[in-house]
Amino acid sequence: MNIMPLIFLIPCSITDFRKKKISMKWCLIWGLGAIGYQLFCKKQQILFLGSSLSIGIILLVIAKISRQSIGYGDGIVFLVLGMWIGIWNSIVLLLFALIGSSIVSLFLILVMKKKKTYKIAFIPFVLAAYIMLEFIAAISI
Repeated sequence: MNIMPLIFLIPCSITDFRKKKISMKWCLIWGLGAIGYQLFCKKQQILFLGSSLSIGIILLVIAKISRQSIGYGDGIVFLVLGMWIGIWNSIVLLLFALIGSSIVSLFLILVMKKKKTYKIAFIPFVLAAYIMLEFIAAISI
């Protein structure tokens, strides 16, 4: 199990759930750590890091276009995660997190009678998806 993204995501999830905000200092520290790890420990090329940022960049563009229906913090978290886990794992992680948040959103709208504009924290779904995917990877070995 790659523990580093987990250590990064737990505090992000807590602050996103409680305050609907993400600590930019926390993301900066972990982003710089990911860059250092990829360049100096794993000897990855800059091209790898660039492609790993693409999901986060796409989410930031969507946040801008949608006037933050998806928050900038979500895009920044995926920028950092992309550097730790790579583009393909980021895509799968985003897909599973979107499925989880969609199910909860439907429940909130249909059962709890919340409005479509009701905002939920997204990063806890990213954390749950990451744990689930790591668990699946561990049992499939």
